Amino acid sequence: MEQQVRYGRDVRPGTVVARCRRFGPSTCFLCSRPLRTKNRTEEHVFPHWLQKQFQLWNQSLTLINGTSIRYRQLKVPCCRTCNNEYLSSLEGRVGSAVLNGPEVVRALPELDLYLWLGKIFFGVLYKEYLLTHDRTKPRSRQIVPRELLEQLHLHHLFLQAARVKIEFHGSPGSVFIFRLQVHRNLHFQFHYEDSFSLTAACRIGNVGVLASFADGGMVKRLMEPVVQEYYERELHPLQFDELTAQLIYNVLRQQRTPKSATIESPSGQIVGIPNLPGFSLKPWFAPWIQEEYARVLAQILGVPLDTVYRPSGEVATWLHNQNGEFWELDVNDGTWP
Repeated sequence: MEQQVRYGRDVRPGTVVARCRRFGPSTCFLCSRPLRTKNRTEEHVFPHWLQKQFQLWNQSLTLINGTSIRYRQLKVPCCRTCNNEYLSSLEGRVGSAVLNGPEVVRALPELDLYLWLGKIFFGVLYKEYLLTHDRTKPRSRQIVPRELLEQLHLHHLFLQAARVKIEFHGSPGSVFIFRLQVHRNLHFQFHYEDSFSLTAACRIGNVGVLASFADGGMVKRLMEPVVQEYYERELHPLQFDELTAQLIYNVLRQQRTPKSATIESPSGQIVGIPNLPGFSLKPWFAPWIQEEYARVLAQILGVPLDTVYRPSGEVATWLHNQNGEFWELDVNDGTWP
């Protein structure tokens, strides 16, 4: 039960109702307004402050089709208002908090982190939609089909909270913030990855952020009692990767699709009601199966399955030692990465 909110330009400033949702090189990736010379800019998917702090300009991100693109080239079309006002304000809040450590990040409204990481997630896909699968052939198919962006209509709608007032009743997703150890080599202090499970993980210096964008907050309800013991620890990147795998697998275990209603008032304010109960009697999550989880963990770590899984059902862990105590690892002991 979802009321479609439409996008475009034929509206009062600050509202979202218009004719249709648009995507393309001459359309703002956020508000969907057509771009002309006077209002056209490009939004860096990974912001300036982040690229400067971790010297990412000439480093590359691997795209879905296996090709790579430099971070400085990862830009999407954006109108001046969204870029210079709404997104700039969001980046200012998040950037200042991240550079001051995990406790300051945790003090941010969770919605800021949801929007910030959600913008990166959607921005990367949008760029892949604008690029051809074979860049030597401008007429070849796109890396990401338009249909995939259209399937993310609810995520794109919730991203509008960066520019218009959305009153959320419940959480649109799940966000976790962890304290990380910092590798002495700047090259290993930043890492971003996302998944078609609508999740993203980002290591930013001593801050680690995990997000699931479309679970209605159900994954956080499930995981919070388990992961809160790690909030005061300084996690090794391997331990953060393990928690990333747990997040993704829990999302994949969902047996019920979170429902939500979106309603727009005459003033343009959207009321978002995530995670409506629906009529299903299924448990929210299917049973945990060790081998299935191990496959996700192996994929995150980039290792063969038998590296992390034994047929007896044992899965490798870096979070606890054999005595069940937190495993104190050292990121600078020369064994990682």
